[in-house]
Amino acid sequence: MTLRKRFLRVTHLLFAVLILVQFLPSRAEDNEHKFYLIAAASAAELVFLVLSAFSSKKDFLRDFGNILSVIFFVFTAWTILAPKTLILDPLIFPAPGEVLWQFTADIDKLSQGAASSLKTVFSGYIYALVLGIPMGVILGSFKNIRSSATYVVNFAGAIPPIVFVPYSIALLPSFDVVSKFIIFLSAYWPIMKGTIAGVSSVEKGILDTARSLSVRTGSLLLNVIIPSALPNIFAGAAQGLGVSFLMLTSAEMIGGQSGIGYYVQYYAKFADYPRVILGIIILGIIICLISVLSAGLQKYFLRWRNT
Repeated sequence: MTLRKRFLRVTHLLFAVLILVQFLPSRAEDNEHKFYLIAAASAAELVFLVLSAFSSKKDFLRDFGNILSVIFFVFTAWTILAPKTLILDPLIFPAPGEVLWQFTADIDKLSQGAASSLKTVFSGYIYALVLGIPMGVILGSFKNIRSSATYVVNFAGAIPPIVFVPYSIALLPSFDVVSKFIIFLSAYWPIMKGTIAGVSSVEKGILDTARSLSVRTGSLLLNVIIPSALPNIFAGAAQGLGVSFLMLTSAEMIGGQSGIGYYVQYYAKFADYPRVILGIIILGIIICLISVLSAGLQKYFLRWRNT
């Protein structure tokens, strides 16, 4: 790439605008917290400049630059609308620098909350994978029961798992078990539905050919049916993971004693909006990172589709 393509980007302009906006006259009380935003934005800009100088991956640089552009634009608009012009109430929408300062103060709490949420999600999610995929393979393999099973799965999957929280709290021994059960329900039905759809979509001609070659049932399942069904399985698994985080946050806000959802709910009671916004941002970052990891795993296991 030429130097122009490497360094002449909208991202750098938005960074400069963000920094300049921090020094505009403010209608809200100014404090040193704006320098936390300046430091964080400068660090991100420096990383992007280094990557632009040494990386040869055009798509990666484009995507990274687009993400930074959105972040810089949002922080600029946030700064203008809240502390600078008071169009937004600065008590409800504190300055970005104040939120970043709160992050440095609460990093231990946030780390513990994130770890607790992730542990709960994956505990329930693993059970959903272990039980949902085999059941989906079984139901999808038998045409006689596939149709009725699909109706049952669609019905059960349409019920929001959060409505089972009251009964779960009454019947299960602890809220930790309740949370894992809700996560399991959230992920189980999409996973099983995706698996059924994937297994049932395998072309009959492929199966007939394999059987005519005396391919054993176990080999047929592992080498033909499951690989063909993987795109649908991954789609169901990704959907289940997204719903799991949504349900976990709701459950933590209802009766949890740990996790990011509990963090947001606890400080919302005291109108501590810097922490509320921070919790929301951290939750969004966690979900985005897991989505990227999930997409990477899907790309790896389905790499045969690009060959």
